[in-house]
Amino acid sequence: MKQQSMRLLSLVWLIGVTFSCGLVSASDAESVQPRFPDDRNSDVMVLATYHFASLVKHEINVETDDIFHPTRQKEINAVVEALKPFSPTMIALEAESEYNAVFNDFYSKYLDGSWDSSGSEGMQTLERSELFQIGFRLAKELSLERVYAVNKMTVRPLERMFEFAESHGYEQFLAHRDRRFREIEDSWEGDLSSKTIGQLLLKLNSPKDIAVSNSSYIALIRFGNELEQPGVVVHVEWYRRNVLIFQSLYNMTKGRSGERILMIYGADHAYQLRELIESSPDFNLVEVSDFLRVLDK
Repeated sequence: MKQQSMRLLSLVWLIGVTFSCGLVSASDAESVQPRFPDDRNSDVMVLATYHFASLVKHEINVETDDIFHPTRQKEINAVVEALKPFSPTMIALEAESEYNAVFNDFYSKYLDGSWDSSGSEGMQTLERSELFQIGFRLAKELSLERVYAVNKMTVRPLERMFEFAESHGYEQFLAHRDRRFREIEDSWEGDLSSKTIGQLLLKLNSPKDIAVSNSSYIALIRFGNELEQPGVVVHVEWYRRNVLIFQSLYNMTKGRSGERILMIYGADHAYQLRELIESSPDFNLVEVSDFLRVLDK
């Protein structure tokens, strides 16, 4: 009995300490925020985008229209003008980091007017992509000497996950998922015919769209049981990839402070990249929608 009383008193004491430790004012919380000697203290803005053009196939593929049409070029110029007030000092793009030098050689050619994509299908695709159309264009407008290729890839065992799903009674869910993706593609093609690029980007960067995009990855966790968790493995690899991309911000800003970084990334990455940036003591998340709202006309 005495031992039980002592345990109860210990529990009451622990609860009291827990609640008293939680009663910290906002100003006190800010003052105890862990800072480090190499604190970046840099602002980061994530522009979630659809792929104007892509060399790889995604689960959701949208047939885009002619990005070189004068109307689309005017819309892209409007996006660039809307982003300019953020005055980014560094622009991070969804290009493989190991090709940073090659990518910046392309950017140098773009700056000096010697860019020529006529002999390469890959370079023609790059020229149509958001990396070139928004990233290169904005960097040139701001007189930036270089851009940053920060993308990382990891191996996600999707085939194993789908094999598990098909052999464990998830056929109905897989069919529903496939139908939903095709509906999204149809919806996007409808939006492309009725909205400007600025309006499309504003929609993609809304809290609702960012959350819905992330939910499709969370849903994969259902594929598993007590013995196997292939859905968890796939999700962990997806999260790992985004952490590696986020870590590139540290590589970019080593020895630097007070930078303003614009990340131009596929919309599926936005939720996790924003979460990592917002939780970091080194970076401050800036809302891109605050700059894109001028395009909602």
